Amino acid sequence: MTGAIADGLHLIEVPLGTRRNSIYLIEGSDSLLLFDTGVAGQLEQYLLPYLAGIGRSVTEISHVIVSHCDIDHWGGTADARRLAPQAQLLAHADDAVLIGHTELTIADRYQEFQYDHGIGWNADFLELLHERSSPVELDGHLEAGERIDLGGRTVEVLHVPGHSRGHLALWDLTASALIVADALLGDGVPDYAGVPALPPNYRYPAAYLATSALLASYDADWLLTAHYAPKRPPEAARFIAASAAYCELVERLLLGELAPTPATVIDLVRTLQHRLGPWPEGEVDFGVASMLVGHLEEAVIAGTVTTERTPQSLLSYRLKGTT
Repeated sequence: MTGAIADGLHLIEVPLGTRRNSIYLIEGSDSLLLFDTGVAGQLEQYLLPYLAGIGRSVTEISHVIVSHCDIDHWGGTADARRLAPQAQLLAHADDAVLIGHTELTIADRYQEFQYDHGIGWNADFLELLHERSSPVELDGHLEAGERIDLGGRTVEVLHVPGHSRGHLALWDLTASALIVADALLGDGVPDYAGVPALPPNYRYPAAYLATSALLASYDADWLLTAHYAPKRPPEAARFIAASAAYCELVERLLLGELAPTPATVIDLVRTLQHRLGPWPEGEVDFGVASMLVGHLEEAVIAGTVTTERTPQSLLSYRLKGTT
């Protein structure tokens, strides 16, 4: 549903196969701000014709802000540099080390669980990540509370970690719109037909719950994400609440499975994935693992769960005090 959400606030769809992905353009009288870039090639395919249709130019973009370190959000940053060299490419410092660096992103994000948990992506998917991204250096970092003046329109930067450490969102004061990308993911990411396609793979549960509380505190007219249709009250409030409730459900189910016999994350994924959602077979190991590992890491820090290595060198987990 590419088009204007409100005066000067535009959603531009940059599809990922059967799933929705959206980037956002914010107009001021002096300049434009682009939030996320999609993957390589999509700015030319989708952004340039859209700009022409509203009578604006890529030369007016002053800021390109990347929400977080997943390649479907930053893969087009090299295109942004080439098409709008005057624009500043910016992200939060906690994710900036990966943004624009495909190999680092693959190692630290997409193959993060390979060594300790034996879960990763296949070679075809990793090759697709290379095709969808190109290297680029960012110009700087943004922190929570910074404000960007586009001329008659001010946008505030929010730090909303949980899906990643350095996830950013924007608060468009003029449109009363929260533009949050993947900061919250409900109870799963659907395809265009509304069928659940991916788990809501947050990575840091405590931060994710804090982000849900922060976003719930705004009296916003719009909640705009990357992978869902735009939401208005009261649907937006229900989505925020559902995101927090799902995170709490994962923790309850996970801790209920931890009992005297140590369990690996692969064991726990196999046990829990069908209780957490009707996910397509073979496509959910990473997403479910992301959530489970986050909860397990926090439980280890809290001292309620202990770890040990299996003979295959995988981490396994048990409740503290059980044998």
